[in-house]
Amino acid sequence: MLFALTGDVRRNARAVRQLRALAGMGLHVRALTLGPGGEAPELPGVELVPLPVLKGRGPTFFLGVHRAVRRLARRMPARVYHASDLYTLPALAGAARFHRARLVFDARELYPDTP
Repeated sequence: MLFALTGDVRRNARAVRQLRALAGMGLHVRALTLGPGGEAPELPGVELVPLPVLKGRGPTFFLGVHRAVRRLARRMPARVYHASDLYTLPALAGAARFHRARLVFDARELYPDTP
């Protein structure tokens, strides 16, 4: 499974709970994250893949996130792609189509002001 979140997954309590549960089910989980990669003691069994340091603010920042996630996800075949926010969804949807895999969108947030 490839999991993506705009932010550092280690600082997001919901993401930490989800990643622990997925790894606890015996799944091989990679998580795209802002911040350092590798293994994190708080997330046993989860491989953290760092996104490049992104510059900019607002729309420029989120465009950078999309491009970085798209580039990495295309190179990481998985059976399931999990978009943990709206900003990673288009990139992971494309990767899921490309690899003929499943897509999960964690639609826990509302984006009423996003065009």
